Amino acid sequence: MWVNLDNSEIASIVAALGEGTAVDKLLARPHAGTGEFVAAAERKATEEIFVEGDGIVDRRPLGAYVMTWMWVSEQDAGLPMSYEWLNLPDDLVASMKALDRFRIKEFDDKGESKTAWGQFADYEWHFEQTPTKWKVSATSYVTGHEFVHGERMTVEVNSCDPDGFGRILKALQILER
Repeated sequence: MWVNLDNSEIASIVAALGEGTAVDKLLARPHAGTGEFVAAAERKATEEIFVEGDGIVDRRPLGAYVMTWMWVSEQDAGLPMSYEWLNLPDDLVASMKALDRFRIKEFDDKGESKTAWGQFADYEWHFEQTPTKWKVSATSYVTGHEFVHGERMTVEVNSCDPDGFGRILKALQILER
């Protein structure tokens, strides 16, 4: 288990415990070269792996294990997708759950705007939500021996439209046929 504590939190715990193995672990200083191992891990990290700069560095002969975080989607984990982050009415969430191939791969919340992308049937889709609009684009690619052919469908609705998201779902259902 890893818990990120600042120096004042460590001092409070040490003062409360006095001594013992937990205190020894809290007061242990990083191994020599810890910063270099973290920097090397950051250079090797990919888009899906984040290096925890203040995380554990477990020094071993000839190297070290550096604490990282890896993004794993609900789909990759074999779990049903959760829709809570959308903050949508229950009836729309039920409609989305009915679309079992509506798979979100990535979601980015940029304050007032949100973007997401994923797979739906044989299409790659992109979703953008701003204060004034919802926009979904679905693209399908056919690859041949010496060519790539793509088709795109885009639906954009006013976010104030009470049935706007429903219309987007209907457009995606047409793609599934």
